Amino acid sequence: MNEIKNEVRFIENEVILINNSVNNPNFGLNEIKNEIHLIENEVININNTINNGVIGLADIKNEIRLIENEVIKINTSVNNPVFGLNEIKNEIHLIENEVININNTINNSVIGLADIKNEIRLIENEVIKINTSVNSPVFGLNEIKNEIHLIENEVINI
Repeated sequence: MNEIKNEVRFIENEVILINNSVNNPNFGLNEIKNEIHLIENEVININNTINNGVIGLADIKNEIRLIENEVIKINTSVNNPVFGLNEIKNEIHLIENEVININNTINNSVIGLADIKNEIRLIENEVIKINTSVNSPVFGLNEIKNEIHLIENEVINI
């Protein structure tokens, strides 16, 4: 049961990371909102300039081109396969599929938690056997040390 809770916590953390990415000012919704705010400011500036009689038709066309370029940048950001909303949706879909796969694996009679626990017990038993062998007076480190000591004594006696 702890394994399931750990997996759920991991998935929750991944969802938090995705939400942070969506709200990240470098490529998330906040960036899109900022771009829209820039466009709104441009429109307000154009409107104020037109109302003050400072700007001519050529300047208006230039400002419109700037706004169109900003709109293109926003659309590119939103549809960007690396940082766009579609990519975020795909990542969420992948996480959802992983949750389903984890759930299926946990409930699978072939590769379920019981089998994993059995494998862990087998590995633990092997580790115990290795430790026992290493510390065994016949095959372990003590025997090797004694053999080395005997050889050293023989060398000294020569």
